[in-house]
Amino acid sequence: MKSIKEKELLVNFARSMGQEVDANLVEEVETYNTIKDSVHKSIKENIFKDLNEAFKKSDIKKEVPKIDYPLPPSLDDLMGILNEIKEETNELVQEKTEIERIPPSTVTQEQPSIGEIDAGDKREGQITDARPEPGPQTLAELTAKFISEAPKDSYQQPDPLIVPDNMDAIRGKLKFLEQWISKISTAGAGSGEVNLRYLDDVARNTISDGLYLRYNESTKKFVFDHGHQNAFYGAFQSTTTQTCGANTAVALTYNQTDFSYGITVANNSEVVIEHPGLYNAQFSVQLTNSGTQIDRVYIWLRQNGQDVVGSAGKIDVPSSHGGAPGAILIGWNFYVNTTAANEYFEFMWFTPDEVHVTIPTLPAQQPVANVTPYIPSTASVVLTVSPVKIN
Repeated sequence: MKSIKEKELLVNFARSMGQEVDANLVEEVETYNTIKDSVHKSIKENIFKDLNEAFKKSDIKKEVPKIDYPLPPSLDDLMGILNEIKEETNELVQEKTEIERIPPSTVTQEQPSIGEIDAGDKREGQITDARPEPGPQTLAELTAKFISEAPKDSYQQPDPLIVPDNMDAIRGKLKFLEQWISKISTAGAGSGEVNLRYLDDVARNTISDGLYLRYNESTKKFVFDHGHQNAFYGAFQSTTTQTCGANTAVALTYNQTDFSYGITVANNSEVVIEHPGLYNAQFSVQLTNSGTQIDRVYIWLRQNGQDVVGSAGKIDVPSSHGGAPGAILIGWNFYVNTTAANEYFEFMWFTPDEVHVTIPTLPAQQPVANVTPYIPSTASVVLTVSPVKIN
């Protein structure tokens, strides 16, 4: 993965050669530079604002002029400025150490500090009480004074602590600033948005109660929908006897919906799937044959008005015997794949002997003492549809 500096170099090089530049790459570089300039400007303005507030509350009587530093062109330059501050801070520590090493006996109670001794005022064995005006303060001295005296809420970080008046605390503050600059240079300043529904890659028009969040690869957005594949189902049956016309294929029909969500029946035979995906359709039919010969039945899948190649099944229905029609219960399943909303499928059937072969509904059988129990009625056609994978 290229760094943002390498990407910016590629953009400039392509432009200099008169070549077309990737729009996404240009947008990424421009966005980074915009954020970087904004961060630099914000840091600079806040530093001068807080310094001026601290100087107003301090005991410094003279006006401290505003130091108009140019805006650093990069985060590396900003880090260089911090290093210079730390070097000046180290020099202050060394000077303080040298002062502390001087024996207290060499200075009278009314003597000024070593840095304020004017060599021209020395007498033999004595030091005058004259105190010169303090020299100009360095940037490191002003920064140290500001950090030690600034109010608690002047720093923009969680739960800041009041900085004690010592060099270790100053180093800690510098370290804290370095860490945040490093974070900004790595991850960017961020948009500040805290609500998921307002993000650009969320399809806000799909938000509704009780839905799940998932990613749509085609739109490159997160959408809210029913999500879990078990959310859709359908169970249908027929309570009427169905017959086939001469030399004509007809569709299996359903006149009763047992369970349904996202899957419905239209025109008595068309099973409509609201959400595209892969579904398992399983059917069963009760076939009877009142003729004296074995008869044949074909059943196949038709999707969106087109017969599905290789889907036909062949069934031989037993002939009548013992004074009762021959009967067989047959069924299997198909995987139905839909790619758009509200596609539909049907099950077609055909028999050459439309006179003797039917798909009947059988009534319930009442119990016969010591012979048979109560037997419920038999539906002519039963269909269940369940999802395998939702697109």
